[in-house]
Amino acid sequence: MSFALSHFVKPNSIAKYLTTKNIQKVFNKFLPCQHLGRKARETAFKQRACNFEVTTFVYSLIAECGSFNNGDIHIEDVHRLYNQEARHSIESKPFYEKMDSPECVNFMQSVTKILHEKCMLTADHRGKQLIKALHDCGLEVEDVEATDGTYWVIDNSLAEKYPGKRNAIKAKPVDGLYDPEGNPIYEKENCAMIGLQNTYSLKTGCIKYSYVGSSTVSERDYVQVKEGKCILHLMDDGYIDTKQDGLLEKIDSNGSYYIVQGRGNHACKVISAKIDGRITNLMNGEKISEFKYFEKKSIVDAQVEFANGFRCRLIRFWNKKDKWVSYLLTNISANKIKAAKILNLFRLRWQCEINWKFLKSGNALRGVKTCKETIVMVMMLASVCAYMVKHLLTALLSHFLPDISEFKIQIRLTPGWFVDFMRSMMNSNEEKVKAMIKKLISSRSDFRLNRQHISKELRHATYYSVIKSLIEDGIEEPSVELLEIA
Repeated sequence: MSFALSHFVKPNSIAKYLTTKNIQKVFNKFLPCQHLGRKARETAFKQRACNFEVTTFVYSLIAECGSFNNGDIHIEDVHRLYNQEARHSIESKPFYEKMDSPECVNFMQSVTKILHEKCMLTADHRGKQLIKALHDCGLEVEDVEATDGTYWVIDNSLAEKYPGKRNAIKAKPVDGLYDPEGNPIYEKENCAMIGLQNTYSLKTGCIKYSYVGSSTVSERDYVQVKEGKCILHLMDDGYIDTKQDGLLEKIDSNGSYYIVQGRGNHACKVISAKIDGRITNLMNGEKISEFKYFEKKSIVDAQVEFANGFRCRLIRFWNKKDKWVSYLLTNISANKIKAAKILNLFRLRWQCEINWKFLKSGNALRGVKTCKETIVMVMMLASVCAYMVKHLLTALLSHFLPDISEFKIQIRLTPGWFVDFMRSMMNSNEEKVKAMIKKLISSRSDFRLNRQHISKELRHATYYSVIKSLIEDGIEEPSVELLEIA
């Protein structure tokens, strides 16, 4: 299997591939006016004949979020863009009222679903190679999913529905309230936080599931364990649940796999253990915590049992970056994947973190400031839509630029270019779309993956080096430093 990505499609083949049929194959007619109009009527967003143009409204929202440049998104900017493109302009107050309605939220959910269905039809070439490598290791998984959430502060008036966990807020004295000794009584203000829980598919390179909630809801409740679906779940320590009928047991009983980051206070007993591949009886029957720093720079691969009878495989390793002993819990048999390769495989969870950077830095996930819950939801959905449009664009460009960087497409596209692109797609101006894509291809050096230093390859700190490590035979050098995946 080759991992060199310097090959490009020859320039004379661009015209051959960049046809209307192939553009429609990726974008699938994008968001046709008739389709949007029908969805607007189904969700009661557009109840009667009026001059409000739902297609232009969707374009304005997505274009404004997708051209985000690390500032705040203002409703006035969306309104201004709408009036520039619409045949009939609308005043700011009725426009604001349109956005501040449950029907608008339902309509944008429908739009998000349409784009999501198109994204699920794409495939990341790295994801294909990863699934094949796992199949060769004996894991017949359909997908690899990385789950994580993010939360941000919103207006405190929404604290009742979206309570926050911020502990750094200083208490303030309450006017007119004093204790028996005459000292003022202090109270902390309510904090409101809203967030998304996303499950990222490494097979498609896109968000697979997304849920909105407050910061007080358990993250484990959002993990999808579907019967009959063999999935490898990559999760951080916030998703540990070793109870009977808990998350990890559900994943195991469903025939799926998990690799979850462990904690340093696990009270579990060792059944059997290996140190750097050598069998040892020293730990048998003892708590794993008693051997926390025993041969700390060696990899300990153990079968452990928790107090309630839950059993799993535990891997202890030395984290060079944090200079600390770290743990992974998994149900993948040592006969299928060695401990060092489990560590490498877990690094792919970082793709979910990169995905959050796409949403926050490139598509205004947290850019709107308002006390209206409906507008928060509408702008959040518009942000996800903008992210998906750029993902579809990356899928199309990957036919010409195999080493294209989605990071650069998501974050570094100029705001004006994305606005023009959205306008051309909404108006079905295929010739303009072709011209704009050809211009991106001609400036390919601006959107290529940065060349990775050889040291990152040797440490298995890149996506392709992780895949390569899975298909290598023989004894491999342990790679025990959790790093970001490029």
